[in-house]
Amino acid sequence: MDQLLSDLLAFSHLSQLKIELVPVSLQAAVDGAVTACEPDILKSRALVECLPP
Repeated sequence: MDQLLSDLLAFSHLSQLKIELVPVSLQAAVDGAVTACEPDILKSRALVECLPP
């Protein structure tokens, strides 16, 4: 319960910060997500395809 309250407090502080929105590379974001999930992708023998728009 303490961890939940700490996390909620931290989230409330983040939600009050000004966030600057900037353009990002979609391909770089997808590549990063796939890399982060790579162990699970390999473990499950999944096939991840990303087709360009």
